[in-house]
Amino acid sequence: MDCKALKRIISVLLFVVLVFCTAGVGTAASPDKANLTIADISKWNISINWQKTAKNIDGIIARIGYRGSVYRDNLVEDPMFASHFSGATSVSLPFGCYFFSTALNEKEAEEEALWVIKTLKAYKCKPDLPVYIDMEDSTVQNTLNNKQRTAIAKTFCDTLYKNGYYPGLYANKYWLTSLINASELKNCTIWVAQYASQCSYKGEYDMWQYTETGTIDGIPGNVDINKCYRDFSSFIKKYGFNGYMGTEVIDPDKEDITDTSKFGTYKLTATSLNVRSGAGTEYRSLGTLKNGSEVYVYAYKDGWGQISFSNDVGWISLNQNYSGRISKYISLKNGVGFYEVNTDTLNIRSGASTSYSKLGTLSLGDTVFITSVSGKWGSFYLGNGAVGWISLDYADFIGTVCFDGNGASGGMSHQLIEKGKSENLKKNNFKNGDKKFCGWATSASGSAVYSDGASFKMGTCNTVLYAVFKSGGEFSFIGGAAANSNTKTVTVGSAVTAQSDFIAKYLSLKNGMNAKIMPKKGFVISTGAVIEFFCDGELKDKYTVALPGDINGDGICDGLDLSDAAAYIYGTKKAESFSFAEREAMDINRDGKIDLSDMEMFKNSAYGF
Repeated sequence: MDCKALKRIISVLLFVVLVFCTAGVGTAASPDKANLTIADISKWNISINWQKTAKNIDGIIARIGYRGSVYRDNLVEDPMFASHFSGATSVSLPFGCYFFSTALNEKEAEEEALWVIKTLKAYKCKPDLPVYIDMEDSTVQNTLNNKQRTAIAKTFCDTLYKNGYYPGLYANKYWLTSLINASELKNCTIWVAQYASQCSYKGEYDMWQYTETGTIDGIPGNVDINKCYRDFSSFIKKYGFNGYMGTEVIDPDKEDITDTSKFGTYKLTATSLNVRSGAGTEYRSLGTLKNGSEVYVYAYKDGWGQISFSNDVGWISLNQNYSGRISKYISLKNGVGFYEVNTDTLNIRSGASTSYSKLGTLSLGDTVFITSVSGKWGSFYLGNGAVGWISLDYADFIGTVCFDGNGASGGMSHQLIEKGKSENLKKNNFKNGDKKFCGWATSASGSAVYSDGASFKMGTCNTVLYAVFKSGGEFSFIGGAAANSNTKTVTVGSAVTAQSDFIAKYLSLKNGMNAKIMPKKGFVISTGAVIEFFCDGELKDKYTVALPGDINGDGICDGLDLSDAAAYIYGTKKAESFSFAEREAMDINRDGKIDLSDMEMFKNSAYGF
């Protein structure tokens, strides 16, 4: 299949990472390397020349809204927000927003955060910069204590974070040091206001508003200007916050992130476990799994396993949380495995029938991993440990092909293929020493049924294919034959006329290796004869025979050979005009040199002495 499922679950692994430390992600003492100029604006900033503005600043943060002062139930959009968003977008200026909060409790703070998210989505706005809560109200929030104000800030930021937005808190130095317990804000970047030549706030922060009377060419009147010490725009886009998909892709076919020995079904022994967007605790939580949950791991990295979670991809820690693998591969029974929705909208139910309550919906092409089947209904994990059910009448089974190295090294991720569809198998990535990969078998001890990259038709259940390797063949020289691997020659003691006799006398062939010998002259196997070694029809190596004394390859030492030796020794013929094998044959006394002592032996041999 062109397989939307495969793209969603395996090939495109898009991760959202959170790298907060405690209260913020920078520090006053050692801010991030970035040093950007950011302006923040509201309804008071009108008639902006965006072309000029974009040349003078690195980003803009606009007020998105506020809570009504008379009718507190009203959340009001800043009348210039749409214009500010449109203008910044038109010149590709990084854009963020803030909400002026007068929330009196956590419920109102959550309401404000959800309103911000709804408004951003309505404008299809994906902020390049964080989404901030502005806490500086001196009319109603001054009646609260530090704990209450801190809870408001925390609730606002946590709500944004849980919904995939990068949150922040704006407040002046006095608020941050005296009215809010900033150290309790874990999922929040800090934006501090202090109008001075330098910021003296001792806590962690990423942005400093140093003036409210600044000037920016392109923005009429006084402007709030800030120094930002973090490249939020690149970070947010890269890791997928604020509606961005992210650009970090992990390829499970690479051996550095896959270990097939870790693939399989695991059972959770911890009380609960976060499912993260990446392989580490610093990554954003996508939800949780409950004790006893069984999950299937199909990619592995640094102690973390990749799973299908809801209709997305998630990572779980395999360290000290699981009793171990229940099974090595996806269950081959009861319809457990991946399913792709084949209708425009599919309801998620709380149980296995339409009489159960609706929990949400899936869309056409969404893929889920069904962990159990009851009749025509299948269950899968949602966020926060919940389980949802869908009708399998409206979802197509996507079979999983699991590749087993069968003792070989290396790793391969699984391959998803729709039921009834044919697709070429992935190319083998396993290695087994010098052995040759022969194909895939359907059992560990079986013979190869599918060749490398062969077409495979998916049936109604998952399949495990086992790598089949055969030795690449072995050969060695025996009977006093001396091989020179550098020159690819082998020196033998006597000429042989039959190929079978030569093999029996001088060669040892194992594990499917065979040899073909081609004499230089006639039928005699002597100097110049070529030995070709084959295994499974593939040429593995080639050697040339040398018989001391027989230079011309006729099987005897005579005057012709003496003449060639003399020509070489006395230089009447160039050395390169003789092959390696012919020169090996000239060294009749086998001392590694061709000189007059060899000439004497040639004379004696040639004339029968």
